[in-house]
Amino acid sequence: MQGAQMIVLGKASDGRVEREFEDLANMHNEGPSIRILLMYSEELSHMLYAAADMVLVPSIYEPCGLAQMIGMRYGAIPIVRKTGGLADTVFDLDDQSHAEIANGFTFEGIDEGSLSWALNRAFTHYREKPNEWDDVLRKNMKIDNSWNKTAGQYVDVYKSIRVRWQ
Repeated sequence: MQGAQMIVLGKASDGRVEREFEDLANMHNEGPSIRILLMYSEELSHMLYAAADMVLVPSIYEPCGLAQMIGMRYGAIPIVRKTGGLADTVFDLDDQSHAEIANGFTFEGIDEGSLSWALNRAFTHYREKPNEWDDVLRKNMKIDNSWNKTAGQYVDVYKSIRVRWQ
């Protein structure tokens, strides 16, 4: 993983998935690069977000996506599969058409190659463009994803509809 360290924290509700994660944990917990913790801990999750340089959310389906928003708030650059709420909140740094809102790395496939492509781009950016990386993480920490902002946007939409129908 190009010198990276990864921590996976989570609990699966499906017994089959839980066994797969346990097998993965047993395979990879021997070395210092990957640590898999099959547990739920709100406190530990916040400490991990605060310590992370990147947050990986490779969801196949994600209606909202809080992990990337929490990660950004703590200063971790998101690497996400472009789906649902992840696609609504993370814009690829290599996409020049959205340069002003670019805040992370995205990929579309559900295969290892697509994920590796996004990780390689993120690691390269981290190593070769440290000043730009710092600018992006500072910008991300200021993004307002709160309900206050969202509620205000809904109010604006309702007002515009009301005006059109009067």
